[in-house]
Amino acid sequence: MTTVRAQNLQVRSGLFSCDRECTLTTRSQDLIYKRGQAGVTKASVTIVFDNRDKKKSPIGFEEYPQISVTRQIVLGGTSKYLVNGHRAQQHTVQNLFQSVQLNINNPNFLIMQGRITKVLNMKPAEILAMIEEAAGTRMFEDRRDKALKTMAKKEMKVQEIMELLKDEIDPKLDKLRQEKRAFLDFQQTQSDVERMTKLVVAYDYLKAQERLKQAASDLEAKMRKANEIEAAAERLKNEILFLQEDIKKTKTARDKELREGGGFQALEDQVKTHSHEVVRLTTIIDLKSTSVNEEEAQRKTTTQTIRDLTQQLSKKRADYEKVQEQYTQSHAQLKIQTGEVNEKEELLQTLQTGIASREGQESGYQGQLQQAKSRLFNATTEQEQAKLKIADYEKRIKEEEPRAKKAMDQNRVLLENLEALRSHAKKLESDFARLGIQPDQEEQWHAEETALQRQIRNLTDQADAVKRRVSNIDFTYSDPFPNFDRSKVQGLVAQLFTLDKAHLNAGTALEICAGGRLYNVVVDSADTGTNLLQNGKLKKRVTIIPLNKIAAFRASAEVRLEVSFSCRLVILIITVYRKSALPKSWLLEKSI
Repeated sequence: MTTVRAQNLQVRSGLFSCDRECTLTTRSQDLIYKRGQAGVTKASVTIVFDNRDKKKSPIGFEEYPQISVTRQIVLGGTSKYLVNGHRAQQHTVQNLFQSVQLNINNPNFLIMQGRITKVLNMKPAEILAMIEEAAGTRMFEDRRDKALKTMAKKEMKVQEIMELLKDEIDPKLDKLRQEKRAFLDFQQTQSDVERMTKLVVAYDYLKAQERLKQAASDLEAKMRKANEIEAAAERLKNEILFLQEDIKKTKTARDKELREGGGFQALEDQVKTHSHEVVRLTTIIDLKSTSVNEEEAQRKTTTQTIRDLTQQLSKKRADYEKVQEQYTQSHAQLKIQTGEVNEKEELLQTLQTGIASREGQESGYQGQLQQAKSRLFNATTEQEQAKLKIADYEKRIKEEEPRAKKAMDQNRVLLENLEALRSHAKKLESDFARLGIQPDQEEQWHAEETALQRQIRNLTDQADAVKRRVSNIDFTYSDPFPNFDRSKVQGLVAQLFTLDKAHLNAGTALEICAGGRLYNVVVDSADTGTNLLQNGKLKKRVTIIPLNKIAAFRASAEVRLEVSFSCRLVILIITVYRKSALPKSWLLEKSI
């Protein structure tokens, strides 16, 4: 090392002290000139090493003739390191020093004046560690141990991940695949059902339309035929009327001829001929009437058939509307289930890749996995700590076992006495049995003892709670010198007076008025206070009030206290409360 340049740095004794101080100290304000009060807010130190001997050069710095290491400290705690003018991390600087057998973390890195005797008296293991440090092998062993620990941690993490994949993720993936196949089958079946339902409804609709058209054509034909029959019947009726008129005319003519006496036979023949014609026409009329009735019945039947077909068509239309509504509902359910399938596919992709499929979407699985890893890491840490404790306990058992054996040999007489006591106890038990003392009574006594111990614990807990609440008045000290008169220490001010039960509500007011002076310690003289402060082993900082240093003070007539205390402490109490605005209704119980 050739030079050390320190700007605004308060250098301790010696060059190596400066090196150690600038690389190890954590009190950065001590290194800045006058701790920054002189206007200087930063300090820096630079160490320049001669690097011309390439055989001893650190790895990676063979081409530099010099190596400069700089540490710059800014007021506020910020610190940075520079190696050859380039920013570097602290561990990089430490590795650089370790590569040339300078481990600044080693307490024996620099053997100061007067410590050679301590080095010579070191244990063999410590000497071996120092030699390894000087030879430069400790750095590689530390790195190897660190690498082995890192590899062990990574291996544990890999095992954890593999177990997690095997125990949780793979079963979930298999379950999701089965659900996906079942959903695809359900979706295919649903689409087939919908398609077949549509075909059936369409087929029924077409058949109903065809039947309706056929019934309409049949009805039209029947109506035409009925109209023709009605027209024929009307025509026959007209012919009958004409024939009846002809008959009347013939009868009139016959009567006339009979009266006139000629052509009767001819007329008789005409009458017979016309009678036969009337019979024929009547028969035809009857046949036509029968046909008309049949056609009318058939028309009614056809009308009823048309009415039934119309009702069936209305029913089919209602069924069609119902099926259409079911189709709409099924289609909506299909959309919902399709969305669920998409969500499950996204979840599957998230589980497979560990990355959310949508941008901006967080994966809850990663959080759960991180929490599980944290819990497992904590459990592993606790397990390692438990193993270390077990090993420590086993070591202590091995160390204490010879002592226990030795103590057992030494206490053989005690064991013999114990056997004698046991025989005596048996004798006493027989005496108890002879006297009529029952074992259940002993168990009852034990139960009562347990209940009393439980009650004692509860009361102890309550006392501890009360003690914690009033921890401010807990004042303990040790005797400053043998045969110390403890009556010289009066205790805290708060312990020197009491309140009546009827006026306990004034306690808070007294505490607020007195403030911190309520917890001052009262002693008889200043010498006693000095002894307490110097040799009393006080557990906390207290303010001591010596009674011989308190000046007399006459209380105002308006200042009245409703407390009781010793007359020799009246002046002290008035001193504590004289700066407080106490209520006028408080009365002083004893005259001052």
